[in-house]
Amino acid sequence: MSFILNGTIDNNFGPILKKVILANSLATSRGDAVRVDAGVLKAPTATVVLGHIVQHVTAFGTPLINDGAGSTEYAGTFTTASDNETVAKVAAQIDMSKMTTYIGDVDADIPAESLLFTRLNLKDKDELTATGAPVSGGTYALHSKVATRKAVVSIAISQLFN
Repeated sequence: MSFILNGTIDNNFGPILKKVILANSLATSRGDAVRVDAGVLKAPTATVVLGHIVQHVTAFGTPLINDGAGSTEYAGTFTTASDNETVAKVAAQIDMSKMTTYIGDVDADIPAESLLFTRLNLKDKDELTATGAPVSGGTYALHSKVATRKAVVSIAISQLFN
C-alpha cells in the first residue's frame, strides 16, 4: 500500500509541488515515493527519494481519466506507455516538502526503545524497512508508531533537500 498523506510538521509550511514526466513503462500510485533521474520520475532506491506522488496529470496538467491501459477509470494508479517520455508525456504532481508527514507501512515491528531519533530507509516505493533501525542517515524521519507495522514519517534526506 502506498504512503498516505497525514499532515504537516509545521502549519506555516505547505506542500512544495512540482510536475515531472513519468519514466517509460512505469506503474505508480498516489502516495508512492519517487526519485528523478535524467529528468523523469522513476522508482526510488532505498536511500534516494525526491518526494511522493500527489496526483497523475496529462502533459497539460489536467487530471487523468483512465489508468493508462485505457480500459479502466483512473482511481489513483497509472501505468505509462513504453514511449511516455517522448509521446504522451504523462506526469505526476509530487510533493517534495520535508514538512509533509505520511503514514507508511513498515516491513517489521519497530522496537519502542528505537522511536526517538530513528531514521528509516525505503524497502520499495511504498514500504519502509525497519531492518537495522535506527539508521543514523536514513531517508525518512520516524515521528511515531500508528500500529505494529505502520508509522508516521517525513522525508529527512531527499534529492532536493539534504
